[in-house]
Amino acid sequence: MPDAEQLYAVIGVGIGVEVVALSVLEQRCAAGWQGVILAGASDLPEALLETRLQAMSVGEPEGASVSARVYDPHDEAFGRSLSAAEGERVLVRLCEGRDVGQALRSLALARSVPDLRDLEAGGYDDRGHPRRPFTPDAWNGLLAMEQLDLEPLNLLGNKEFEPCSKCGGYAVRRLTDPQVAYYRASVPRAA
Repeated sequence: MPDAEQLYAVIGVGIGVEVVALSVLEQRCAAGWQGVILAGASDLPEALLETRLQAMSVGEPEGASVSARVYDPHDEAFGRSLSAAEGERVLVRLCEGRDVGQALRSLALARSVPDLRDLEAGGYDDRGHPRRPFTPDAWNGLLAMEQLDLEPLNLLGNKEFEPCSKCGGYAVRRLTDPQVAYYRASVPRAA
């Protein structure tokens, strides 16, 4: 994975389990951090990837494109483009010809991070480029990259959407199947 670090699941004294980039872990160790590395993204089992890749290919014709966004709330495909499964399909297509396995492993670990701002890697590589916690393709698998009608969800006190501190917009994470179903149900429908 050029220009990207590996993510690690670690458990730290007084902090608990979290996912961090290698450079963050190095900084913490230098500052006296005490903990244990549980696994790196590359340590996740191959069987996990095979299961995900098989699930993505079921019912999908070869060469099919990523689902287009559906704006009609009555359409059965409405909200599918926000799903975690769609994020995996996007990631696989973006990584065509490269190491899809490592990107999917990084995505699996990154999904467990409550606040994606915690994934910022520290420092710069030997060419002077900022370090990243994983490839840019994984961000496309992790974030939905589209705007939602947030009013119905915010009225219900849903904490899933927080404005980005850098751009002032919303960084919407891919949703689980139950979250997509909830979003579909919360969008006002014409009578």
